[in-house]
Amino acid sequence: MPRIKFHCESFLFLFICIVITSTNQHNCPETEGCQRLQSHIQNETHNEIICRRVIDVEFSIDVHAIHLCKYDNATFYLKHVIKKLPNVRQVIIFDSKLSYLIGPNRYNHINLLRINNSTLKRVADNLLHNMSQLHVLDLRNNSFDRLPNQFTQYPGLQLKDVYLSNNKWNCRPENLMWTRNITTSLIRDLETVDCDDPFNGKPVFHISKFQQDIMSECPRYCDCELFNIVRDFEDVLNPIIAVKCLNQGLLQLPRHLPNLTKILHLENNSISDLSPIVTNRSYKDLLELYLDHNNIASIAILEGGDWLQRFNVLSLRSNKLVQLPTYALDNALSRNENMPDAVLFYLADNPWRCDCAYTPHFQEMLMKYAPQIKDLHEVRCRFAVGDENSLLPIVSLTRNSICRQANDYAIKPLDLVNIILASLIVLVLGKLVYDYYFFKKTGRLPWIVSKMP
Repeated sequence: MPRIKFHCESFLFLFICIVITSTNQHNCPETEGCQRLQSHIQNETHNEIICRRVIDVEFSIDVHAIHLCKYDNATFYLKHVIKKLPNVRQVIIFDSKLSYLIGPNRYNHINLLRINNSTLKRVADNLLHNMSQLHVLDLRNNSFDRLPNQFTQYPGLQLKDVYLSNNKWNCRPENLMWTRNITTSLIRDLETVDCDDPFNGKPVFHISKFQQDIMSECPRYCDCELFNIVRDFEDVLNPIIAVKCLNQGLLQLPRHLPNLTKILHLENNSISDLSPIVTNRSYKDLLELYLDHNNIASIAILEGGDWLQRFNVLSLRSNKLVQLPTYALDNALSRNENMPDAVLFYLADNPWRCDCAYTPHFQEMLMKYAPQIKDLHEVRCRFAVGDENSLLPIVSLTRNSICRQANDYAIKPLDLVNIILASLIVLVLGKLVYDYYFFKKTGRLPWIVSKMP
């Protein structure tokens, strides 16, 4: 029974909405000019007219409502309506090509202003200045991307209902200032006022609130932005916040980040300590960390936390890394819930150690995670004079080239003895040949032989 009741109430509400809509918007006349309508609302007779393209009327004093359609001029002046229809209370415009709306220049009786299904994009900053009787403002189904910053900030304004959905709201921070100066309780279609660019389909006022929170928590030397916003499985909006602190000469990671920061850019600073990633709660949601061109010599401190098991991007290009904790890193990556498609590593332009004790294990790790290491072939041995592996890609090195010691070409003591012995043998054999040749030629024995007993 409760479910049946709920559906009945929903149907009744929908039916009422359709009836209200149909009574407020009539079919556009086929001929240019105005026609008289008559309606009864709450036992009162309301004289109405409906006009196509122009407001051309002689019966102006007693008109309470005007419906205007197919209006083609770019700018529409409410003061012209009031001049011709001084007692008008409802102004309804639909299916028109106007783009700019200018308000009345004197007191009037307008309590409802509805412009729907048109191309309206802008309104004058002081549109509502002289509209103290206005109760309902309906701007649905137009081309708005923003409103004046102080749109509803006028003393005496009696607005009760505002409708803004189905427009082209631009949700970049500079275009949402108006949302911070409007009372959200007035917006009757608040949850369906959605962004067009850049967060297509996301609620405008939620985006605005996220952006305000981000700006209030952003470190003074950084730029913070709402990078994206996604819905989780329970349809809850989750912001993806990016913080950029580039070229600031920072010696350490920021102490505080906006809540839910997921992307942090710290390129071109002098940072060497990564311990806040493990110890600072501001980094609990961080997924992408860019530390190119810093002074990072070790990431061993990250072994003490779970960050390596949940990160998406770690960029360490152009630092002072000589080696990585390969076993710990391999273990963490194997447990990373974002593997293999969402994990990226950047390691190029570091002075990597290349020797038999370390490099084979490092090389094995590089090959294992080659799809994730996007600059794999730029991970090179450090420069060393006389080292044949200097500046070569580590993944291209052979085991023989890695494990050849630096003094493999030096003369060892045993080698020196062997060289001496070989030289003596050559000398003796040479002397023997000489003596034989001398005996054959002169018939005399060699001197050493003649002296022997």
